[in-house]
Amino acid sequence: MSNEENTYQTKFKKELVDNDIILSVRHLKMFFSLGQGKRLKAVHDVSFDIKKGECFGLVGESGCGKTTTGRSIIRLHKVTSGSVYFKGYRINAGSRWNEKEIKWKTIKANNKIKDLKLEMNNIISEMNNNDEEAKAEIEKVKAEYDKKIKAIKDELAEIVAVQKEKIKQIKFDNAHVSRKLMSKMQMIFQDPIDSLDPRMTVEDIIQEGLKIQGFTNREENHKKAVEVLQEVGLIPDYLSRYPNEFSGGQRQRIGIARAVIMNPEFLICDEPISALDVSIRAQIINLLNELKAQHGLTLMFIAHDLSVVKYFCDRIAVMYFGEMVELATSDELFRHPLHPYTKALLSAIPKPDPLSEKTRKRIVYRPAESHDYSKEKPTFQEILPGHFILANSEEMEKYRAEIKEDDLKAEK
Repeated sequence: MSNEENTYQTKFKKELVDNDIILSVRHLKMFFSLGQGKRLKAVHDVSFDIKKGECFGLVGESGCGKTTTGRSIIRLHKVTSGSVYFKGYRINAGSRWNEKEIKWKTIKANNKIKDLKLEMNNIISEMNNNDEEAKAEIEKVKAEYDKKIKAIKDELAEIVAVQKEKIKQIKFDNAHVSRKLMSKMQMIFQDPIDSLDPRMTVEDIIQEGLKIQGFTNREENHKKAVEVLQEVGLIPDYLSRYPNEFSGGQRQRIGIARAVIMNPEFLICDEPISALDVSIRAQIINLLNELKAQHGLTLMFIAHDLSVVKYFCDRIAVMYFGEMVELATSDELFRHPLHPYTKALLSAIPKPDPLSEKTRKRIVYRPAESHDYSKEKPTFQEILPGHFILANSEEMEKYRAEIKEDDLKAEK
């Protein structure tokens, strides 16, 4: 690692620690190959921070990239580009941006050199090169343009060297992630059936992580399994049974126990209630709340139900088509929903009152009609303290006017 890069990493790590940030995602991109040179952009340029002790909600429709983001964070996917930092350490990174930077800078430099050579040849062709004085002038022109070309080549060589060093560092970081550090990050999966091995007993499933980490004492592992099973609301007798003997809610509790036994600091909950009955959902949410308080957990809660996320999360990020379109605190997002897609999601929440439910207007989000990005592309920017939105300059003015209008209505 170069001294400049090392200084940046040290400074960035200190910044995360000082701000009590446990997880930081920077410009995350995750593309999947479809063959024949085609790619599916599942996640595109997503950045956010999660502070220690908070519950961070990630919402959006099916296929928007929520689960891919969660899986990329926990290293189930090798990311295409961007970086993921956990407790100040880079745990997953991709080098596609660096590779593209080398490619396009090389093309740009070669085009500049080509233009300079053409310009030089045109000047020389117009000069009379018969006498000695003219030949000296030609040599002078050549020397001048050779100097310009060398400067471009030297600049390119420096850029390529820097990017290659960064690619080398990314590969090193990916290959030397601490297993002990990663054990402090666990995931609860969406499907409580497929996420449990049907050939393993509940005890083996729960203890698997401990064995991988080198905890081989059977009595200690059994004691921990009993304690964590009771903690999630199940009895120790279930340890000798198999997953097919349990209901969906019980299986999800087993999945939670498997994660909690590792004593994690950060827990990714990938739609943990979407596959469960409505009557069971509240129990699982309450259980997660209790575990969060008891163990001092930081949660990332992935869901598509905004009504649940509002109750459970401190901050909410809205994703659409692989991009983050809005990020704010739970109260702020419901007070000032600005992006058309956020409004569409909120309009889909059913109301408990039959009379108001009849008058509820369903908003349909159509990007082509809602945005005009032909002149200026949108960027993810802060419109209010802590409230970020994907918009261009024209939309920002419109959203600011909308906020003022909403505040005036609230005062009346």
